[in-house]
Formats: sequence, structure tokens, C-alpha cells
Amino acid sequence: MILFDQCDCFFVGVDLDLISGFYCIVKFVLHVVDHRDLHDDGRGDEHGVGLALFDVEDGQYVSAAARLSKALDVGRKMGSPWWNGITLYITWKIRLLLEKQAINVPELSALWPQDKRKHCTECLDCLHRLEPRTETAEMEQTLEALNAEKAES
Repeated sequence: MILFDQCDCFFVGVDLDLISGFYCIVKFVLHVVDHRDLHDDGRGDEHGVGLALFDVEDGQYVSAAARLSKALDVGRKMGSPWWNGITLYITWKIRLLLEKQAINVPELSALWPQDKRKHCTECLDCLHRLEPRTETAEMEQTLEALNAEKAES
């Protein structure tokens, strides 16, 4: 990797651009590892539920739907609360992004519960079986807000 050929510069002086580049690489790798975004399904192709969020941000809705569909299938087969919880969490983030942009993508919206409260509840059912995570706290706060909205109406 070309970036690592320049490591001797740390002993001579500090290059803030290089440090910034290394920092970005480390943060990306940690994100990928934390969300298992480079899941290898044994067929030689990599797919990851977190990458679906990037696909949506790039307007690649069909690709995002395919990634999420695969992730949901894997989750159903494994029955893993971690896998299912993170998948539902990422679908929640995608849902919010699409709503914010006022975009309707039937291929994506078919992959999650229509009712927002049900979406949060299903996600939390999985996440509560794990050690506390930031995703859990975020979904709990969201569900509280949705419950408060429902109570007011």
C-alpha cells in the first residue's frame, strides 16, 4: 500500500494531511469490522448490510435492496440477534434517509415493517439480547418519541 511507504515521515516531522488520511482509513476499517460490512458468504462476493446505506446515499437503490434482501435472508437462516438487530437498525437509517429526501423506493420499503413503531420494536427485540450498544440507545429513544407522538394524537 502506497500510504505505508511514507511512514518514515513520522520520525522526521508531522504531516497533518497524512495523519488525517491514516485516521480516515482507521475509522473506516473500524466501522467495517464493527458492522461486519465485509461479510463473505462463501460464494466469492462480499455484501454487507452497512454498505446498503452507502448505496442509498449514492442513489443505488436496487443494489441497496439486493444487499438488504441478502442480509435479511442470512439473518432468518442464522437466527442471530446481533445480525438481525444490526440489519433492522440499518434499514431504519435507510428509511429515515429516504423519508428526509422524500423518496419512495418500493423495493426498499417492502423490506421493513410499514409501521415505524413495529420497526423499532422488532429491532429492539434483537438488540436487547446483546450487550448495550449505541444503536440500542438510539432505537429506544426513537421508540419513546414515536410512543409520545401516538399518545398526543
